[in-house]
Order: sequence, then C-alpha cells, then structure tokens
Amino acid sequence: MKSFALATVIGATNALQTSELNYMNYMATFNKQHDDVESFNFSHANFQFVDAFIKEHNATNATFTVGHNKFSDMSAVEKKMMNGYVSGENNLKSYTVLDTTMNANEVNWVLAGAVTPVKDQGQCGSCWAFSSTGSLEGAHFVATGELLSFSEQQLVDCAYIRYGNYGCNGGLQTNAYRYYEAGNFAELDSVYPYTSGKGVRGTCTYDASSTTAVGVTTYKDVTPNNVAQMKSALNQQPLAVAIQADQMVFQ
Repeated sequence: MKSFALATVIGATNALQTSELNYMNYMATFNKQHDDVESFNFSHANFQFVDAFIKEHNATNATFTVGHNKFSDMSAVEKKMMNGYVSGENNLKSYTVLDTTMNANEVNWVLAGAVTPVKDQGQCGSCWAFSSTGSLEGAHFVATGELLSFSEQQLVDCAYIRYGNYGCNGGLQTNAYRYYEAGNFAELDSVYPYTSGKGVRGTCTYDASSTTAVGVTTYKDVTPNNVAQMKSALNQQPLAVAIQADQMVFQ
C-alpha cells in the first residue's frame, strides 16, 4: 500500500509539473508574466480548463480545430471586458438589398491589397473602432488604389458619448460613421497612434490640419444573417462586421 500511495503521489506531482511546464511555455510564447504565485495559479487554472477543452474538441470530427491564443489563461470576466459591441442602436437607415446574381466564387481583399496588417486592440473594448477603420481603409482603397492605415485612437477619443460610443467600454460602427459624416476626417495611425491598449481612453486631440481628407458621406447596412447579401457586399469592398465573440469555440 505504501508503494502504491507513493507512486500515486509521484504521478500526481509529475502531472502537475507537466501542466505547469506547459503553461510556462505558453507564457513565454505569448509574453505573459505574473507578479505573484496567486496570480500565476489563477491564470494557470484558466489555462488548464481551456487546454482540456481544446484537446476534447480536436478529438472530435468537427469541421474545424481550435488552439491556444493570448486569451487562453484569461477568466470569463477578463474576456468579457474586451467585448466592445453596444446594442440598442436606433438606426433609422434601412437595410440595403443587393443584387446577388453576380456574386463571385471567391473574393480575397487581403490579396487585392485592400486590408492593412492585423492590429491589436489590447485590453480595450474598442473593436468597434478597429472594425470601422478597417472598412474605411478598404473603401478608400477601392476608390483610389491607395491603402492607408487610419487611426482607431481618434475614434476612441473623439467619437465618444455625443455619437453614442463609450471608448474602451464599447461602441458601434454606425456611430463611428456618424462621427465621420459630421465632417471629421480620418487621421493616420502614424499621426494619431493607438494608446488605449491598457484600457484607458485618451483626450480627443483631433487636428483638422493633419487629417487625410478621407471621410464618410454615406454608408449602407447589409441585411443581417443573410449569407448571400453579405457575399454580395463583399464583392464591392471589405465590410465592418460584429460577431459573437463570447463563445469558447471562437475564443
């Protein structure tokens, strides 16, 4: 019995060490760090839960696989803080019904050169701002052949409560477009860089003299939950979308 108990303890210790080693490798990969043992243990437990989910899911016959990313050791509360969609928009514009008969079999705006490199919103619920600049960047490229990277920080700071947005606490693309429609032009990332990665909104420093003269005069809402309509819109340009990002399979 003693040898069995000893073997059990050794096995549990080895398993724990393996789990901790896996987590430390994860921390190194995603540049994570902890200030104390309590923080390490809390995040390690989150990581173990996600790691088990990944292994269980990938052992099925699902049409997709999942893996670790920088969110794997975050709690549900921490993840929710980064969700930036604000519902309840009173949008008086009607949905545009597009012709779906000319939909191409494949459209890749990245290869076409209409999409800037991947950006990171950090610990700020500003996805609405990044989505808005992304669609504006694409529309400008389609119109001119020039790809510019527009400032998300400008929207976080300036397209604020007056326009129905809340900085790092969420917003809507349509509200961002309303800010542009009001006569505010887009500034470049290089001129108005992103600083809200730690979850703090800045003070609006919009400078009309440093803008690009790129703005919004109108925009269209694509019929929701309609694949054919979305494809038809994508035939024209990159889109701004809102997705349900609070499910494990997505995270």
